[in-house]
Amino acid sequence: MNKPLKLTSLAVSFLLLGSSALKAQDFNLNGLRAADVNSAGAGKGLFDFMNPPKPQAKATKEWTVMVFMNADPAFTNEQLSDFMMNWYRRFMADGMHIIGPLNVPLGSVGATPSTVRPQALNDLPPYLNAFANAAMANNEAEAVKKTIASAVRFSSLAPDKDKKKLIAPYVDLYDFAAVVGANAAAQDTKQAASALMDFIKTKLVMRSVGLNTDAENGYDYTKVGGIAINMTMKIKDLPASVTDVYETKYPELSLSQASQWDEFVAWADGVWRK
Repeated sequence: MNKPLKLTSLAVSFLLLGSSALKAQDFNLNGLRAADVNSAGAGKGLFDFMNPPKPQAKATKEWTVMVFMNADPAFTNEQLSDFMMNWYRRFMADGMHIIGPLNVPLGSVGATPSTVRPQALNDLPPYLNAFANAAMANNEAEAVKKTIASAVRFSSLAPDKDKKKLIAPYVDLYDFAAVVGANAAAQDTKQAASALMDFIKTKLVMRSVGLNTDAENGYDYTKVGGIAINMTMKIKDLPASVTDVYETKYPELSLSQASQWDEFVAWADGVWRK
């Protein structure tokens, strides 16, 4: 039986890739309503609040901003999502402003923020199960091996040293399903992959932005679907130090308890490394 994933509030999260001289309190937007933001200063909206006109005291390299919108009639979840996605496009297009006229272009930096419908997360496990079970039952080993090698991946566990993303554990779920489906031998595997992709696009992900590419690995981030998931890493001989980095074992996580994805990852590990 699938256990529900207990996620109850819309969460919009995205990574600011380096840019501003800001203090932590400038990003303390947890529980903030649109009306609260608009009252922060005369004529100021959320964009102004997140980008104060005066330089702040402490420079930062990176901030993660979490915005929770719970019950504000002035902003629908879709409107907030659209605003955040457009803001992020502007941020990436403008580049990283350091000081004065100095600016670092971000055109080569992959960016993939998204917003999801939390209630739909409860419906994700059956789609994962159908896809995983079809792939394993039909022994789609060749399709899975090709996908492990080529599916879009995100940050490596050692980003400075691992440019090939051999130890990057997260793939884009939509792209992973697309590549498996395109290379699968059995029709029911193809159908399960298509159903999972359709669920991601039409039910689970509210808004998604995919910008730029990873030329080193041939990843096109415009193809991402907005949901990352753990999958077999590309490295063939997995060092023990890599497996010891996680505080919680993958089968013990809530998604693993609610679905058979962890069994699929274990099967994929065996297919890839034998």
